Amino acid sequence: MGKSKKEKNRKNSNPMDRSKIKARISACMIVKNEQEMLPRCLESIKDLIDELVIVDTGSTDKTVEIAQSFGAKVYHHPWENDFSKHRNQSISYATGEWIFIIDADEELVKDDIEIVRTAVDGAAHDVTQILMRILDFNRDLNMVTNETYSIRLFRNHIGIHYEGIVHNALIIPWGNYVITPARIVHCGYHLSPQKMDEKFQRRIDLLNRQLEQDPDNIATLFYLANAWFERDCHRSLEYGYRVVRQLHNLEDFPPVLLNIFYTIGACHMRSEDYEAAIEVCKSAIEYQAHNVDVLYILCDAHLRLGRYEEGIRFGEKYLEAVQQYKKDMLKMKDLWVHKGGEEHDVLIGIGLGYLARGDDQKARQCIEKAAKIRRLSLDTWKRILEYIDLFFSDKERHIKLYYLEKALQDYPEDIDLLKLAYAVYRERKETHKAISYLRALQRISDGIGWKIKEAEIQIEDRNYADALRILEKLYADHPHDWRINLLLFRICIAVGKIEDSVTYMNIALKSLEINVKESIESHEHYSGILDRISHILEEKGEKVYARTIQEGRKDLLRLFLVAA
Repeated sequence: MGKSKKEKNRKNSNPMDRSKIKARISACMIVKNEQEMLPRCLESIKDLIDELVIVDTGSTDKTVEIAQSFGAKVYHHPWENDFSKHRNQSISYATGEWIFIIDADEELVKDDIEIVRTAVDGAAHDVTQILMRILDFNRDLNMVTNETYSIRLFRNHIGIHYEGIVHNALIIPWGNYVITPARIVHCGYHLSPQKMDEKFQRRIDLLNRQLEQDPDNIATLFYLANAWFERDCHRSLEYGYRVVRQLHNLEDFPPVLLNIFYTIGACHMRSEDYEAAIEVCKSAIEYQAHNVDVLYILCDAHLRLGRYEEGIRFGEKYLEAVQQYKKDMLKMKDLWVHKGGEEHDVLIGIGLGYLARGDDQKARQCIEKAAKIRRLSLDTWKRILEYIDLFFSDKERHIKLYYLEKALQDYPEDIDLLKLAYAVYRERKETHKAISYLRALQRISDGIGWKIKEAEIQIEDRNYADALRILEKLYADHPHDWRINLLLFRICIAVGKIEDSVTYMNIALKSLEINVKESIESHEHYSGILDRISHILEEKGEKVYARTIQEGRKDLLRLFLVAA
């Protein structure tokens, strides 16, 4: 992979304490109708800068008034559809030794002001640029979704300027750079839908104009692909593949263009074209083997296709690459890193891959590592349990119970998990555990259903006294509930109270609208009636209660035989 000539002429240099004289910093901005975000931006930089220069391109709100309240020198220039021109205008008014570039929708992390000041005041004479970390922050997700490094500080009066009408490129005639960990947070995606549309359309119009002037300009195609990424993946792919075709024929290009592979791969993932995502991301690996974003896609796409071994392999490569990236972020300073903090998700993916291969031990190791990074989501736990159902036999139920209990530690009041735990333990005939989960369901659920379920279990285990205590309380408030009456019928048969059983059965039949007009003449006759009622309930889909009646019928016949 080649580097641009500009990149080759610039070497990394460490800051040196050249003087104790404080260098003056001029913040240079271009703004238009930024009254919502501008105050936070200016508040974040006021303790760093010595001069605030603002070029306003036609604000009709309180932007200028806000800027002046922070001591800004405001210059008015009509918007000319050329970002670089207005950037250069702002620089031309600056008197400081250093220019600081920031946009209204960005904020400098206040804790990092001292880092910036130290870098500026300690810069060697041959250092002309200072890079900072730019973090795209999504407030809805409360997380950083993308990060990269950008030159935001450079020396004034040495000919550094911008070119390009949209994505203005910084032209640097000479000098080295230093990289700082100082952070600027970009919050530009939290505007109103109308403003986001206006911002998008302005960007597209300028890029299209630039493309008309130079139809094969690789940088313009690159930025068009990224501009359309959130709006129209078909158009994004169209421009993206034009970039890739050019890259394959170039030996020397700006490394930032490698971001196109993630854009194309992510578009294919959205449309569930996993094969295409794999193909383009594998070609990206030829340029940069440790690109965390494309390794993430390769892991995800293979797992979604059921190619678990490959998914695991790329997932492990991703984890290695992330560690390298975090130890030395400079290795990827030219990339917009989207997936630099997704170890949790990748570990879960690898764990699911191991479950699909039947390797529970390795799966547990991965899932436990993921849980140490952050608590697993409820959906993740449910997905793990689904995989166990798919890839493990009923004889291996202990594996499901292990993960189910872990999930319940995180989400003790989730109804779905509690229902599942109840069902699994009831199937295993572990009455005590099943009842403990039923009681948890009773505490968080309205209605009487789970109390009735507990009575069913007690009857099934022939704990009639415990079942009766539950049902008597329920009967007091719900005397016509057919389920309660059928269970009371069952207990009466079991303890030999035949007449009472008939009373409860008649109430249940009336509630169920089942007509049995004949009177009971003998135990055998009663048994036959119960058999017919059982079949009616089974046809209605009430198999549990059909079985309850059949069990009562068997007890009735036993009583008859004993009496005989």
